[in-house]
Amino acid sequence: MDYYWQEANRYCDSSLLRSIQVKWFHRALALSPYGWRHDIIWEGNKNSSAEWYT
Repeated sequence: MDYYWQEANRYCDSSLLRSIQVKWFHRALALSPYGWRHDIIWEGNKNSSAEWYT
């Protein structure tokens, strides 16, 4: 996430940049208890003082 934060700061006015969100899409399939199949999305969020994932 530090790489993406640095890139965002390079291209955006840092006084306006509050946070970024990066999503990674994986083609792996997750099977639900109901038999549904779906791709996996991993999401990362970052601001100047913290980093968190969902």
